[in-house]
Amino acid sequence: MRLERIEEDIGALKEGQARLEEGQARLEQKVDTVGGHVSRLTGTDYEAYATKLARRHIYREMGIPGVLTFSTAANNERLHALADEAIEAGALKERQAADMERADLVLTARDQDSNAIYILGEISITAQQDDVRRARERSALLARATGTKTLAVVLAQAAEDNLNTDGVRLIIIPEQPRPADHQ
Repeated sequence: MRLERIEEDIGALKEGQARLEEGQARLEQKVDTVGGHVSRLTGTDYEAYATKLARRHIYREMGIPGVLTFSTAANNERLHALADEAIEAGALKERQAADMERADLVLTARDQDSNAIYILGEISITAQQDDVRRARERSALLARATGTKTLAVVLAQAAEDNLNTDGVRLIIIPEQPRPADHQ
């Protein structure tokens, strides 16, 4: 009888452990989901911050004066209109135009000879090879759509080790100071 009781207790403990493991798995999944949301929010905050400072940093680091914001991820109406015109003119296919419109930032400026140019930027907290590739490809699409010289840049807080920028300008915009940093 005592052996039966011990076996019942062990069975109950195993069931309890299984329920705990299931609960832990659900909790871990929720934590991963929340972490993804926080990461996206942090990225969105940095994107807005970098967008505000992009003109200043491009002037300082690339020596291009008179840089003006043309399109941002938050407001890409002008880039969308330009993409529509490029599709109608046969310069871009629908898929290419849609990819170009996903650029985080497009700026206008004048080069040393006073010719109009575009600067297409991808913004990332940590610049990675995919950011460089997207900036290069989207910059080429914008140049094709407009017939205008276009420079590709990646704006980031930091860069992954051994990042190959391959002709794309990397501009580091340090992390946004927190209110506590000003005290």
